[in-house]
Amino acid sequence: VQDWQNAIDQCTHCIEESTSSVEPSPRMTVEPRFTVHQFVIVSAYYHRSVCHGKLNNVELQCTDLERSIEVSGPFCSVLIYIDLISVMLALTKVEEAQAILTTALSKYPDDAGLARLLATVNDLPSAQRGDDLARWTAAIAREPHNPKWYLNRMCCYHKMEKYEVVLKDAQ
Repeated sequence: VQDWQNAIDQCTHCIEESTSSVEPSPRMTVEPRFTVHQFVIVSAYYHRSVCHGKLNNVELQCTDLERSIEVSGPFCSVLIYIDLISVMLALTKVEEAQAILTTALSKYPDDAGLARLLATVNDLPSAQRGDDLARWTAAIAREPHNPKWYLNRMCCYHKMEKYEVVLKDAQ
């Protein structure tokens, strides 16, 4: 736990130093490219989000992922979007996850990971989605070739009597 907290402190220091020490030059704001300065800040937010996740500070993890996307602008990695959507699903914030997914798909329409997430989110029941279902959906998004996650999610759908989805996951 102490190591994760130390890493959070180091990332926070990096963010504070990076955001206070460098003013964007006119060239940085005119040219549409990802600068080294942005990369450092995005990396610090992303790595701090991972540490928060390890400490089960899921709300803080979510905040840092959102900030990472904001700083990245049009150069945001699809993996950051997938992580944020997965965290939102784990928090059972399905509507927010759908909105972020829509944005990510507009930038990366051919990404297979986002397509899997879209299919999964669309299959979620509208009421009482449950933490377990969201957890296994997020795990599948991260590791789509792990049959254990599909089996766990199938059990959730079976309890909800959503047999068509159970069969779909079984395939």
